[in-house]
Amino acid sequence: MTRRTNRLPSGQRLVEAYYLATPLFFLADVVMGLSIRVSALGDPGLRYLYYTFALGCGIVARTRPRAAPFVGIAESSLNVLLLVLSIMLPIFQLPDQFLAGEAVSAPISGLRLANFALSGTILVASFHLHQAAILSRGTGPACHSGR
Repeated sequence: MTRRTNRLPSGQRLVEAYYLATPLFFLADVVMGLSIRVSALGDPGLRYLYYTFALGCGIVARTRPRAAPFVGIAESSLNVLLLVLSIMLPIFQLPDQFLAGEAVSAPISGLRLANFALSGTILVASFHLHQAAILSRGTGPACHSGR
C-alpha cells in the first residue's frame, strides 16, 4: 500500500484549500447568512455566480496542474480589483451622501473588513505563488522579454 504525498508547497496548498472550501463558504452564506467571501455583493444571484466561479477555478487548478498558475493569476487579479472597489466605492460615496443630506454611516462593516482581510491575504498570496510558478517554468510573456 503506497501513501500519496502532497508535494505542493504549503502556500499553494493553502490557496487550493481556499478555492476548494468554496462550498463551505456557500453553506455559511445560505444557511447562516454569513457572506464572508463575498460580503460586497449584495445580490444573492451575483454571490452564487461568484461561488460557482471560485469553485470552478479550484477544480481546474486541481485537475489541470499545468493550467493552475494561469487560472490563479487571472482569478486573483480580478478579485483583488473587485475587493479594492468594494472598499473604496462606499468611501467615495460618503461626500455625496453628506451633501444630499442623507444619513451617513460607517462604510465598512465588520463582516466586510473580515472579508477584506481573509480574501485579500489569500488573493495576494495566490497571485505571487502563481506568478512565481509561471516564471519558474519559463512560460508566459514575461519569460520571453529578455529578463
